[in-house]
Amino acid sequence: MIRALPGCRTVGGGRAEAMAGARDTFLDVFRSFGYRLFFPSGLQSLEDVWPRVTPAFRRRLVTLLSPGGEPCCLRGDLTLAAVAHLVAHHEPHERPLRLCYADRVYRIPGDSGEPLERFQVGAELLGWEGHGADAELLALLMRSLARMGATGCTAVLGDVTLVEEALEALPAPIGAALGEALRRQDLTTYQGIMARAELPAERRPLLEELPWLKGDRTVLDRAVRLGVAPSRVAPLHFLAETLESLECGADLRFDLALFRELGYYSGPVFEIYAPCGGRPLGGGGRYDGLLASHGLLGQALGVALDLEALAEATLEKKEGRPGVMVWGGSGTSAHTMKVAELLVGRGWTVELSWIEDATASRSLARIKKFRWWVDGAAESVTFLRNSHTVPLERWLAKPEDQGEDGSC
Repeated sequence: MIRALPGCRTVGGGRAEAMAGARDTFLDVFRSFGYRLFFPSGLQSLEDVWPRVTPAFRRRLVTLLSPGGEPCCLRGDLTLAAVAHLVAHHEPHERPLRLCYADRVYRIPGDSGEPLERFQVGAELLGWEGHGADAELLALLMRSLARMGATGCTAVLGDVTLVEEALEALPAPIGAALGEALRRQDLTTYQGIMARAELPAERRPLLEELPWLKGDRTVLDRAVRLGVAPSRVAPLHFLAETLESLECGADLRFDLALFRELGYYSGPVFEIYAPCGGRPLGGGGRYDGLLASHGLLGQALGVALDLEALAEATLEKKEGRPGVMVWGGSGTSAHTMKVAELLVGRGWTVELSWIEDATASRSLARIKKFRWWVDGAAESVTFLRNSHTVPLERWLAKPEDQGEDGSC
């Protein structure tokens, strides 16, 4: 028996179709705005990856040796690959560089039992200067989600620098422990540390409220009243106002304790949640410091989405018009192909059947849950539920109205 290795699986059928549709829509939207496709290597140098990710993420890397004996890991993060591509292939005068991709990442499963390999789609905007890029990327993301049919998503916005500034004045062990508790969303541990720690009086109100600074834009005003400088929340105000004016269709929320798994973010960050069930679709944010670690000046921003989560959010909406089986058993291959191409040109998905027996072909079409069966040679269409047959030309004029009750 052929079996998938633990943590690995093959995706097919309707889910694979939904994943491919989401991928193509995402890439089409971003490529229309100048984002270029790139295909990164499946191996990443451990020397390049290790210092740029958190200790928790390092433990999830799938490490190995290259054929040349160099320490490597299977590609655990596509943003690191995008930055490496910028460094290796583009001069400063070519920036900003806009990239988009669809590929797999590999991470050792954590406690929640997620898979070893994930299908991702994403985009990166590297080396830009000035305002507007955050809104550009998020607006294109929302446009692509709407085009996929994933309407009603929630975008949760935060800023990692707010958390870092709240913790930086604390003794290192306390700050690290509080930061780790926030990252794991372990509020019981967070409160326990706060209860035991001796903290500066001026810091305690903000730190006590930080995990609960979530909700609509009023949380930004609450943060200012707790001592956060207005200039620190201004980027989030600007981003929210821009997205609202563009009518992107997302429900905007804020979480000022928002952490993302990778440790290289250095500004506004965001998570995107599906409308049903609240499953995270992915997220991203600013990572200017990652460019600086390569000796590059400039700003950077990226997003990555889980294609399987997108498929779940769009599968039901994408079922839409069913496909058509075209039988070629009684005619020439060339004529059958022309009939199939005609249907494809009209927007139908076609599966060809070369079985010689028409009854067997129709039986297979029913098993595969096709609604219509086309005889390519006779140029006729049979509605499989009641075996009513009409000429192809007449059916093409109004296919949804024919066959259900035996009428034409």
